[in-house]
Amino acid sequence: MAAQNNEKKSQQIGIQNQPGSTNYGTQIGIQNNFVINLKNYVNIKKNPNCPYSKSIFLPEDAEYFFGRDEFVKKLLSAIETNNFISVLGELKSGKSSVILAGLVPKLYKAKNWLFTFFRPQEDPFYNLAQALVPLYIPQDNKKELKTEAKKLKNSLKNNITLLSEIINKIQQKNPDKRILIIADQFEQLYNTSNKYKTRYKFINALLQTFQSATNKSPLSTILVTIIRTNSSGNIEFDPPLPDALKKHSITLEQMTGDQLREVIEKPTRNFGVSVKKRLVERLIEDAIKQQKQQKRLAVLAFALVELWKKQKNKELTYKAYQEITENADIVEVYEREQKKRAEQNSLTKKTSKNNIINEAPIIYRIVILLFLFFVGMPVILELFPVIFDSPVRIMCKLKDKC
Repeated sequence: MAAQNNEKKSQQIGIQNQPGSTNYGTQIGIQNNFVINLKNYVNIKKNPNCPYSKSIFLPEDAEYFFGRDEFVKKLLSAIETNNFISVLGELKSGKSSVILAGLVPKLYKAKNWLFTFFRPQEDPFYNLAQALVPLYIPQDNKKELKTEAKKLKNSLKNNITLLSEIINKIQQKNPDKRILIIADQFEQLYNTSNKYKTRYKFINALLQTFQSATNKSPLSTILVTIIRTNSSGNIEFDPPLPDALKKHSITLEQMTGDQLREVIEKPTRNFGVSVKKRLVERLIEDAIKQQKQQKRLAVLAFALVELWKKQKNKELTYKAYQEITENADIVEVYEREQKKRAEQNSLTKKTSKNNIINEAPIIYRIVILLFLFFVGMPVILELFPVIFDSPVRIMCKLKDKC
């Protein structure tokens, strides 16, 4: 009966029991210590039967996350002396994963942490408010949470309430807990439609609250921002963030050969699958050839997923890798597959857009055409034939075009 209840609970919070997994209880515990549901924010693409297929590692994926132990130790040390930490790294270098699947599980073992998560996007004050409100209002009242988040957004944005006052309120509601606030994709402040005034207010509120904190208490609240380097030149020239980053940032560096070896060999253990030594060395050699960390990890992950599909007798073999790279090296194979997926996604979007219009009666098509007039001429030129054409002819045109 207890096992059934645990299984039911894990399904309710979105945890899938994975083959070889040995820490269901830990997974559930960490999820419960998050006051928001990460899966509302993170687009997760993964195959539960393959430890290499995760586009991002969440706390419940910690048993498959390897290669970043030293960096996690740096983060744990920084948390003991700082209220504000910024993790910098290239696109797809694993910044979010090292926080969610590396740092968070380590802190969870201390049993006195609560976690929350947000992305600034186009409305940073509201998204921050959504992350904070569940820390002092019961989570079972969704309507109240939403209403309070809107109120808090306006209060913070208009300086009616200081962020430090809200943090103090949260601490009073959770006197025996430490709080980790994770601000993912922080560069969105610069890459979206946020105006300078809003951005400045938001960053200033965060830094005044966390960077200025003194007399650090063991029950303090920590802010970790995750920022993609080279995402926007504005960050370097937009005070007061650059000065704060110089003092409080930690850069996620390229993985070494030994770290890549961990990434290749260790995730398979819970599945009882082994990787041939010759294959491991070849994968490391091909990965290190890639100068950019983004491509290094992406190509390696692609190769490992393809090898997983071709495993025989619970082994990943060098022969299977030779088959994958028979006509081209692994980078070319990877790029060809990426291009193919992009073309398929583009066709799907076009077909979906055209079908929506074509299924409507003629009067609605005219209304849609008038609406498109205000959207822009390129869209009109693309969709004008669709407004009055037949589904069969439209699909033929799409096929010829692609």
